[in-house]
Amino acid sequence: MKGRNSVMVGIRLGDDVHAIIKERADKKGLTVAAYITEQIMRSANGINHSVNNVVNTIQPDSQATPPLYNPSIHKVGDRVLMPKGKRVVEATVPDVDADGAVIYED
Repeated sequence: MKGRNSVMVGIRLGDDVHAIIKERADKKGLTVAAYITEQIMRSANGINHSVNNVVNTIQPDSQATPPLYNPSIHKVGDRVLMPKGKRVVEATVPDVDADGAVIYED
């Protein structure tokens, strides 16, 4: 389409993931949509285009927020965010046995 410079994208999120994203957005004083836009823009290697100029108003976060836990990429000892009920908590990835039970240090 000639002249179009942006595209609308819709996604469906589980309640636990939405809670994590909402908490992160609230910490930055952003809406969920603005926060997701910021993350997509960062992922796209810093493209400077913005949707409704939202990205241009975002201030850098002075404190790095740990990423959402992903078992395929995170290792024992990594600091991550994990859903716990309706909340999201910062945690250290524990060492687990073959059955998934936490191995506690003596």
